[in-house]
Amino acid sequence: MMTIEEATQNYLRDLAVGQSAQTVETYSQGLERFKEFLASIKVSPTHATSVLTVDHALGYAQWLS
Repeated sequence: MMTIEEATQNYLRDLAVGQSAQTVETYSQGLERFKEFLASIKVSPTHATSVLTVDHALGYAQWLS
């Protein structure tokens, strides 16, 4: 079972292979904001990625605006 934190770190590590440091930083900032949103609805980065649903993505979009 992979946690949300592990998944985001793995994604950024893999992204860094073919992208500039600026691109990785931009994606990192977006993922940090997503984790802020999750924290606001009581979903910890230590939860399994399997707890995430489409509703989380939609809620994040609303939260950003």
